[in-house]
Amino acid sequence: MMKICIKKCLLISGLVLAVIFMNLPVVYSYFYHDIYNTPKAVNGDINLSSVSMIDRKIYLDGQWEFYINQLIISEPEKISDSNNSNMIIMVPDEWSEYRIDGKSLTAEGYGSYKLKLTDLDYDDPVTLYIPDFGGAYRVFIDGQLTAESGTVS
Repeated sequence: MMKICIKKCLLISGLVLAVIFMNLPVVYSYFYHDIYNTPKAVNGDINLSSVSMIDRKIYLDGQWEFYINQLIISEPEKISDSNNSNMIIMVPDEWSEYRIDGKSLTAEGYGSYKLKLTDLDYDDPVTLYIPDFGGAYRVFIDGQLTAESGTVS
C-alpha cells in the first residue's frame, strides 16, 4: 500500500514539474520587457530613446493602432490626415478577441496595424523580423514599401 502511495506522489510531482517547465517560455515572454528593461508600445507609439541597439532585439509588442476593414496608404501626409483608428489592440493578439459597439469582430476580413517608432538613435541598417502567420501583408517604413508577402486584395 505504501509503494502505491509513493508512486502516485512521484507521478503527480513529475506531472506538476512538467507543466511548470512547459510554461516557462510563456512566463518569460510575459515578463520580457520587465526583465530586460525594454520599452513596450503604448497607444500606438513606442519610444526607443532608452534602447542601445548593439546586439539587441527589440520586440515591438504592446498597444498598436488597428483599422478594421481599412488598408492604410503609408504616405506620411495621408496617415496624418487619415481617420482615427477604430481601436487600440494588443500585439500579438487576435483581433477577433475585440468588440466594436458591442459586436465581436470576426476573424475574417482585413485590417491595418500602425505603430509609430520614435527616438531611435542608430545610423546602421536594422532588420525587421516578421514571422510567417499565413496571411498577406505589406510593411511600410517611412512611407516606403519594405516587405510584403502574398497578395493584399
